[in-house]
Amino acid sequence: MQQGSALVMSMVLARLLTPEHFGQFAFAMAYVQLSFMPISFGLDQLLVSKGKNEGDYPKVMTVAYLLTALGIMIIAGLAVWLHGAGKDLTAALCVLYGLPEALAPVLNAIKGDLEGSGNFRQNMEGLLWSQGAGFVAAVVGALSGLGVYALCVPAWLTVLSRILVYRRYATRRMFPTPVFSGLREIGFHGAGLWLNNAAQIGMSRIDKWFIGTYTGTEALGYYNRAFNYAPLSQMFLMSLTTNPSVAALARMESGEQQKRYLAKITTISLGSGALSFLVWFFGAQYLVVWMFGGQWIDAIPVFKALAALAFFQSFLGLPRTVCMAYRRYVYMGVVRVFSLLGIFLVLFFLKDVLSKSIFLVAYLVQLECLIEGLFLWAGAIFYINGRRNEIR
Repeated sequence: MQQGSALVMSMVLARLLTPEHFGQFAFAMAYVQLSFMPISFGLDQLLVSKGKNEGDYPKVMTVAYLLTALGIMIIAGLAVWLHGAGKDLTAALCVLYGLPEALAPVLNAIKGDLEGSGNFRQNMEGLLWSQGAGFVAAVVGALSGLGVYALCVPAWLTVLSRILVYRRYATRRMFPTPVFSGLREIGFHGAGLWLNNAAQIGMSRIDKWFIGTYTGTEALGYYNRAFNYAPLSQMFLMSLTTNPSVAALARMESGEQQKRYLAKITTISLGSGALSFLVWFFGAQYLVVWMFGGQWIDAIPVFKALAALAFFQSFLGLPRTVCMAYRRYVYMGVVRVFSLLGIFLVLFFLKDVLSKSIFLVAYLVQLECLIEGLFLWAGAIFYINGRRNEIR
């Protein structure tokens, strides 16, 4: 529902706004997310894979409070720096998008605690309120002539909706008093989670920043549209490689049960990824204009270049789910840091060539997914076999 409603919203807004508007917003998102890399610990994952350990919540929330405060300060500093560099529009967009994003550590901790207990109903209700209100507000803003600023409104309504919905489903105090004792285990796992999440954010945004900086925001609009919607099957099957499967695997006590579950989601994910490739590679010239309007016709070659992204994202997401369920955060973090370093070096040394062709950047990103996935699969198989031997 989340991915489907986002697709419908995007189809409507793509006709009301221009590729330049979407590129400007994606450029600001890249700045915010890259600036948040030092504080992207993702500690909510500890709560998703908590099993029967209920004592982590106050500790995780304590760290989340601190990260939110740091995030607000980072946004303020980023806005001042961009203003000084003469990028006033990007500075304003960073503030409007970044402040709600700074609240994510706290909101994700509440969500992770509920999901770790096997409760996912609040996700659906929160989706209905946030997506519905955000869609209406964004459309009204676009029709009123707000331009790119209309894309900033849904983030604020999402924060409000999440707080109200989580309050209904919470079984304990949502905002506990900070505690500063017994944080050693949080710190141990937090280091691995930070490596993983910071590298993941870097890899998901560095290509957008590169294109926006060296090729232009209109080209970024085309690229970001294809990057978000070419992996259509992964959008609709994302729960197979995200928190629901992490929570499920963490709560399974049988190694054989885990193996069967993983075999099922692997078959579904990779099969759907291959089908998605066929649909976009051979049908982009019809689907892009039909879905998003004639002004996106120049995005068709980019969709073809990223047609296999769903397959590669599934290939990468499956072993990551296993490592998350077993709390192998450090291993994941190290692999992802080397992946980020590799893609950064390629962009740096081949800047003159890659800045002239966003298609080469598209192929580079998919190659990175494949290489990283191979290393994560090796680690996931090792941990699965170790877990089965431990149970025996």
